[in-house]
Amino acid sequence: MVEWIRLDSTGHEISRTPDPSDTYDPRQRPWYVRAMNTEGVAWTGVYVFFTDHVPGITASRMHAERGGNVNVFGADIRLDELSHFLAGLKIGSNGRVLIFDANGTVVALPDMKRMLRHDGDATVAARLDQLNDPVLLAAYDRFRVEGLGRRIITLDDIRYITMVSHIPAAGSDWSVMIVVPERDFTGFIAANRRVALTMSLAVVALTTILAALLVIQGLRADRAARMLLQRSRAIERQSTAFSALATQVGLLEIKPGEATARLTELLVEAGDSKRASIWSVTGGGLALRCEDAFERESGGHTLGLEIARAEAPELFVRLLAGNEVSIADLTADRTAAAAWIRSAMLALGSVSVFIVPVRGPTGVVGAIWLENAEPSTHDFARVVANMLSLRMGNSDSSRLTGARPQNATLPPEAQAIVPSQSRSQQRAATHVVARSLNAELLARSLGPGQVAAEVFPEVAVLFLHFDDPAKLAAPLHNSATSQADGIACILQDCASQHDIPYLKIMGQSAVAAAGFGTTDPDALFRVARLALALRDHLFDLCDATGDTASFHIGVHSGIAIGGQIGREPRIYNLWGEAVEVASVMASSATAGTIQVTQTAYGTLARDFLFRPHGSFWLPRSGEMGVFELAAAT
Repeated sequence: MVEWIRLDSTGHEISRTPDPSDTYDPRQRPWYVRAMNTEGVAWTGVYVFFTDHVPGITASRMHAERGGNVNVFGADIRLDELSHFLAGLKIGSNGRVLIFDANGTVVALPDMKRMLRHDGDATVAARLDQLNDPVLLAAYDRFRVEGLGRRIITLDDIRYITMVSHIPAAGSDWSVMIVVPERDFTGFIAANRRVALTMSLAVVALTTILAALLVIQGLRADRAARMLLQRSRAIERQSTAFSALATQVGLLEIKPGEATARLTELLVEAGDSKRASIWSVTGGGLALRCEDAFERESGGHTLGLEIARAEAPELFVRLLAGNEVSIADLTADRTAAAAWIRSAMLALGSVSVFIVPVRGPTGVVGAIWLENAEPSTHDFARVVANMLSLRMGNSDSSRLTGARPQNATLPPEAQAIVPSQSRSQQRAATHVVARSLNAELLARSLGPGQVAAEVFPEVAVLFLHFDDPAKLAAPLHNSATSQADGIACILQDCASQHDIPYLKIMGQSAVAAAGFGTTDPDALFRVARLALALRDHLFDLCDATGDTASFHIGVHSGIAIGGQIGREPRIYNLWGEAVEVASVMASSATAGTIQVTQTAYGTLARDFLFRPHGSFWLPRSGEMGVFELAAAT
């Protein structure tokens, strides 16, 4: 039976109260059993006290009385204070310490809640391998293998210093374990290194900034010096040009053609321009006629070009209103005037243009046109425009053109623009080709009635080729439509607008042709206009997608053979010299340009602007001149 004895502060008994409901029997407790079997003091292992639910141990001793009665005295020692003591220890930044017994049972842990676990309805002290702590478990495993001492373990690429020491105490076999990350001891070294590195980087950054400022200042000084030098040279050129200009005033009355040519040369020299030209308004404002154009690279003069108002209406509106036209970047300007100038001039290598109108007594009578000119040249161009205004206003354009010196020769650029054949000569050339075709057929023992296909003596063929097949598969304007689909629509629309009866798309290429009948003298002209329209549309497509031009266009006029082939439904196929040569012209053309043969150039020279591209050797035709189609005149 359990009896509660209560004492006061002086140790005198106050009361005794039996508790029949309490079945506690000390004789069954480990501390009692050990005391009965041990001489001296018996120590229990760590267990959880029933009353306080805290971990502790019990020391007990047996005492035998003379009358034969045996008593056991026990003293409970709580371990929670020891855990609190460990929790107050500071070992490095992340160090941990614990005490465990010989069985691996945790005696004290900074976090006492972790050392208690439930085993059924009872609460017991946890063993070290039940703490779910990989670092402590690894240190404990090394201890069990190697015993007491200091050692270094590595876990997840982190080095830990572990120390296990025995705690000498009567009746207990306890050990203390300390685990500390190695970087807690070496961290100050790394911190000092980081500070030193940060300071070094700051010094390097400051030095770099100062050096960059010095370089920038030097570049600014160099730029200023270059600008000053360029300005000095520009002033020198303009001074020379103004001096030379004074001599041209009288020459305009005596030799107007020679004076106009000299003026264009002065305009180029004054502003280091690529090309300068003087134009007169003709047809009551319906056209601009080039009185003279001078190009620096070739050193040649050209004249006779005409621009119809219908081709560039916005440009004419601005000029005839007396407004200057200044476009610094033809590729970036989106106006209609810039679009027409871009299509006509980009192929000739010009990227900027300045046009100043020549105002006469009754309005604008002409214009001065500078390409790739320095802005400092604009004032000189205005002076020349003022000098020409009275003379162009009081006379027709023939007073300006006059007659060129007999010893003046036209460079290839001029030959590319001034027509070399009349319409009758062009038609005569067609008959020559027809006779050549009959000769080729006869050489193969084929008479005119023995050919099983249609033979066309003069077919105008356009061949379009794209370099990049992947680009054709890219989406058009962020839609589900491919660029190939958009290009096909452009081809169909342009072919319909220019009355082109034959259009076929093959892989990365397309063929368009006209001139199958015997009475179609304008077939080559329609194909040339189709080529210019396609080039402009494809350039607009490149601008919209941000891609560079990867298309090539070739044009030729010559013999072609065609006919329906295959089973039903039969398809119409076109082959022969005209298609083959047009394909060669496309494959050898610069990206984004239109290359034509000398045969086609001879027919188109009167109505289109060309640039010579040297010569090309063609099978069965030999060496032939080739030209780049720039614009319609």
